[in-house]
Parts: sequence; structure tokens; C-alpha cells
Amino acid sequence: MLCAALVLVVPAACTSGDPPGRATPTEQPSFPLPGDLAFESRRDGNPEIYLLTADGDEVRLTDDPGADIAPSWLADGSMLTWGSDRDGDREIFTMDADGTNVRQITHNEVFDRAPSWSPDGDEIAFASLVDGHFALYAVAAEGGRPRPLTSPSDWNDRHPTYSPDGTRIAFASSRDGNSEIYVMGVDGSGLTRLTDHPLGDSVPDWSPDGERIVFARGDREHHAIYTVDAGGGDAVRVTSGDNYDSEPSWSTDGSLIAFWSERDGNIDLYAVAPDGSGEQRLTTHPEPDYSPNWRPTSPGG
Repeated sequence: MLCAALVLVVPAACTSGDPPGRATPTEQPSFPLPGDLAFESRRDGNPEIYLLTADGDEVRLTDDPGADIAPSWLADGSMLTWGSDRDGDREIFTMDADGTNVRQITHNEVFDRAPSWSPDGDEIAFASLVDGHFALYAVAAEGGRPRPLTSPSDWNDRHPTYSPDGTRIAFASSRDGNSEIYVMGVDGSGLTRLTDHPLGDSVPDWSPDGERIVFARGDREHHAIYTVDAGGGDAVRVTSGDNYDSEPSWSTDGSLIAFWSERDGNIDLYAVAPDGSGEQRLTTHPEPDYSPNWRPTSPGG
């Protein structure tokens, strides 16, 4: 069981124009969490996929000399997809929730990353490096020829994630000269830009009701977590402090947003309420932890 010192928690929500301010104090993890968290860690000397259970136990799911990164859950919580270079190229893989039945899904001989499962489980969206830039594709969950979602160009499209109803995909793109958050239909139509800010916006994730999108905003040195209405509008800052907070993931019940942060001199997993209150430090390992992703359905849940 992980633990951290219990201190006073100060609400941290603020508007996009507020200064970073001081870091929010963190409290002891409140177990059980609203679900299990899959994440990526180098704690055993190599990037692998781990599980932080709702009760606070940590379980290693992969064990391979290749780098296993950025896990994403199937909507029923029974399987995971992730990126790995275990075959020599960075490809997309799937496995059961206990780490068994590993399958390679893409065979593109290029850099495939950041997979996201559609809610119906039929396909997986991902970013693929084509001619020096990332474009978005979707592939059938059992494998096959990927279909393009965006066209390869001189910009980067990254981090696709399906809306809870399966009709839209949010992603980050530098197509207008700066990384911003966009939404489009699952066939690539109806492209809509949601954010417009001089700092870079990246790694979006949907609220469980599909009404808001959480994302990271910042530069090379500092990032914070924000949310924005799924139809666009002003972004609202969730985390405070002059930190580097990234890769947010919204819990299925909507109560918490998980992310990783470099605060406290180490990269660990944290969770915070969408209004910025009740921040919790979830992991304390000296090796870095990245890419938290909430399990949609936990055993018995």
C-alpha cells in the first residue's frame, strides 16, 4: 500500500488566465479509488505496463525487453492496448487485463503510438509516423489494414481518443502552427478546433458524460491540466503550481482526473477532482511513472 503525508488540501481550480501560483498540497491516497489505473513505469529498469488497483496494490502486467508504453483500456475493462517496440518497430499490441494473450495488431514497420480503443471495441485509433510526421489511423481490433483518419502532412496529429458515445475523436494537432485540441467524427469528417492558445495543448481525454475534455497545456518546462467544453469555449485550469503535469485521464465515475507530475523531484502519478480540489499522490516509486489510464470497469464494479 502506498502512502504519503497527510496535509491540508487547498482547492486549485482557476481560469486559463490565472498565474501558476504555488503547488497544491497533496493528501494521502483515498483508497479505494474509483477504479484501477493502468500506467507505464521504468521501475524495473525498462518501460513496462503496470496496474495500480483500486485498493492500492501494484501489479506488473508486461515483462519484455522492448519498451511497453501508453496503455489504454477497452470499454468493458477486459483488455488493454498499448505501444511497444518488442518486434523491432513501434507497433500496437493488445492483451487481456491480467497481462495474458498478448497480440500484435499493427505491422506497419513505422512508429505507431498512443492507441485508443473505440467504445464498441471494434477498432483502435493511433498515431503513426509517416514521412517524418504523425497522422492518425484506425485499425480493426483483430488487426488488418489501417484506415486513415487524417492525411499525412507537414504537421503532427497525435493522441486520438474516442468520445464515450463513439461518434467523435479528440486529438492534438499542430496543423495551425501550434499544438491545439481538435475534435472530428470517427470517419475524419467535421473537424473542429477547440483550443487556441500560444502554449501547446496536448493529450486530450473525454469526461465520462462526453461534455468536457481534459488536456495538458504548457511549454517545454511547465505544463498544467485544463478542461474545456467539448463544443469549445474557455479552458479552465485544474492543477496549480509551477510544475510539469501531463497525460490526464478522467475516471469513469467522473470524480477524479489522474495525471503524472514532476513535482516533489520525481515523476509520479497523482489524482485530482475536476474542480482542482483534493489532490492525491498515488505512487511514490523513485523511478518515473507515466501514462495513467482509468479502467472503465473494475472487478465487482
